[in-house]
Amino acid sequence: MGRCFPSRSCELYDRGKQCNVTITGDRKSISRDLARLEKAEARRTLTRIEKDLARKADSCPVLMGKFAGLREYRAGDYRVIFAILEGQVLVLRVGHRRDVYK
Repeated sequence: MGRCFPSRSCELYDRGKQCNVTITGDRKSISRDLARLEKAEARRTLTRIEKDLARKADSCPVLMGKFAGLREYRAGDYRVIFAILEGQVLVLRVGHRRDVYK
């Protein structure tokens, strides 16, 4: 599962506007994050990122403190930390809610 995630780029459409979800940053760490999840949970989280995150990116809460300027997307017990730059959603981390902020 982790081996295909870093190269994946998903183009989604919302109200006629193209919105890209791009995996960026340290791709090895994102693959490692997904590899730590159970296979079914990783697949479910990846599907939610592709379907929902591009549509809901602007409505996701902005983080504070050392993560100021970044946003979080909740996918069950897991969190996706991302940034919005130049109309693209850049996924930085995926992890369990108790560990992802460390």
